[in-house]
Amino acid sequence: MITKEHIESLGWDVEEIDDQIWLIKDFISEHHVKEILDLCESTSEESWNHFYMDTLRRFAFKKFKTDDIDSLVSSGKLSVTWNWIDKTIAIVEQDIKKYVDEKVSEIVSADSRLKFNGLHTVQRQYEGAELVTHVDNQTDPSLEWAVIIYINDDYTNGELVFPDRGIQIKPKSRSLLMFPTHEGYRHGVNPPGPGPKRYVLPSFVAIKNFYDTHTY
Repeated sequence: MITKEHIESLGWDVEEIDDQIWLIKDFISEHHVKEILDLCESTSEESWNHFYMDTLRRFAFKKFKTDDIDSLVSSGKLSVTWNWIDKTIAIVEQDIKKYVDEKVSEIVSADSRLKFNGLHTVQRQYEGAELVTHVDNQTDPSLEWAVIIYINDDYTNGELVFPDRGIQIKPKSRSLLMFPTHEGYRHGVNPPGPGPKRYVLPSFVAIKNFYDTHTY
């Protein structure tokens, strides 16, 4: 079982924001922050516009054994956040990927049922771009924990909100936030205001081999 005490035993400074909402301070380095910001600045808008749908197609095939997004949407099996298409790009060869995969996997090792899906994505939000409230495992029931690493904190507004818990937070750069993916943890992000974009690294912890035994 993953607990605050287990995370602390690995040497991390952990703050419990609420029940099972854990903020790990100084999880990544300034080098990692620069690496991600450089990646974001050097990535073309064309690449920003393709990654979300490519990722959605891969997930659809894993869950439904088809990547026909239009048919899945029309049948109500899958939803597409159309205003999210230009918000994500891939992390592939950056140093931070190996580091985060190793360190989060150490945390997850406390529960043998689970595995860290790995760090794959940078997410950006610019002025006015809201992330509506949602529950992570409604789309993907294999997910057990959400893991968000904060790259910067110099944006305005853009708070992470848990409306059912009355929580609104803006974690510091380099910190990691971890919380369960189920109904009790419905969350969203307020739209950032003018100024710097909001950059985070979202990832998930999932049940091992879930789709080997679950069909849809």
